[in-house]
Amino acid sequence: MAATVRAKFDLTIIGGGIVGLAVARETLLRHPKLRICVLEKDKELANHQSRRNSGVVHAGIYYKKGTLKSKFCIKGAEKMKQYCLARGLPYKQCGKMIVATNKNQLEGLSNLFKNASANNIKDIEMINSSQIQSIQPGCTEAIEAIWSPNTAIVDWRQVALSFARDFEENGGTVMKEFSAYKFESNDKDGTVLVKDFSSGTYVETKSMVTCGGAYSDFLARQTGNSEHPKVVPFKGNYFILSDNLASSIKTNIYPVPDPKLPFLGVHITPRIDGSVLVGPTSLLTFGYERYSSDTLPKPVELYHILYRSGLVRMLRKKDYFKAGLIELMKYFSPSVVVREASRLLPDIRSEDLIDTDFCGIRAQALTKDGDLVDDFLFETGLRPQFQKVLHLRNCPSPAATSSLSIAERVANTLEERFI
Repeated sequence: MAATVRAKFDLTIIGGGIVGLAVARETLLRHPKLRICVLEKDKELANHQSRRNSGVVHAGIYYKKGTLKSKFCIKGAEKMKQYCLARGLPYKQCGKMIVATNKNQLEGLSNLFKNASANNIKDIEMINSSQIQSIQPGCTEAIEAIWSPNTAIVDWRQVALSFARDFEENGGTVMKEFSAYKFESNDKDGTVLVKDFSSGTYVETKSMVTCGGAYSDFLARQTGNSEHPKVVPFKGNYFILSDNLASSIKTNIYPVPDPKLPFLGVHITPRIDGSVLVGPTSLLTFGYERYSSDTLPKPVELYHILYRSGLVRMLRKKDYFKAGLIELMKYFSPSVVVREASRLLPDIRSEDLIDTDFCGIRAQALTKDGDLVDDFLFETGLRPQFQKVLHLRNCPSPAATSSLSIAERVANTLEERFI
């Protein structure tokens, strides 16, 4: 039986999150005559990592010089500022402090500052305890800090939906509730057929970019690429700070992170809507969209997370195993979160942290040896018939901040090799 083709396109983007929408927008603005489509499996766009996050526009302090994260974040932050201001999107440049609360953290803080300086991040400085107090009253345990005045906050979902509007207003097509699960080659003309799981119908495309987030390794396997690195989902739960303390928060307050781990620790983050987040935890979860612990894991996802990834090897490593136990304690005992948060702001008490169902899942790529992939990762389809498929395989934070820069790089690659 012949495949039922719903539509034909020059370029198809799989994934309607902020990165996929940024790629679609950038490419269409450059090539307005191209037929470009975004395929999104959900009823809504930007429904996962693009929606469930802390809303910070990162300055690029943490990322090693020369990495894609460093390059894209620094450039992307400035591009994002200009975009939000031009579109009238909420954007607040409230800054960020990374604070050392004891002498043992000073070396780590100094190393971070050296890294930020090597990356030529604008206007950062080391500040002392009195300067810290002038920026954030009540931060009394901090003895020294990195001050990043250009760090900002936005609503990333609003930004993503603005990208979608730009795209559609310029003639782009968005197809929702299209769950791309199988790719086939059209031998007649070399195009790719993308099959929808629910309807069994196809979209035909000359070239393709996958921005599948938590499902990126599944999409890459469809073009003959290795299943590794595999995505392992880490769930971050947040508390909301009580109103009486939230009104006093002037800036983002972060701890000095452990350089051996990919997570930044419990931090205090003001949001565009006026609320203040405290968290997150960073706990392994057995499902790519398992936001509630009441939801049973899907057997196929559980299998891939436990047995097909390098998770077991990762947990055998001392640093990760110890960190995992601490995160488990945070999940089951909020007092641990209170203790960490109160180091940043001693006025915080247990009654000031309001438990909510707000959480996010970080799609983190993991090698088969159990090492976390520490940079953005792009791959081309491996099989000859899928050479015009580009996979964005690892795009965790700071992907939202970097989205316009990632889109620029992807559009350049498409121009050089595909379109």
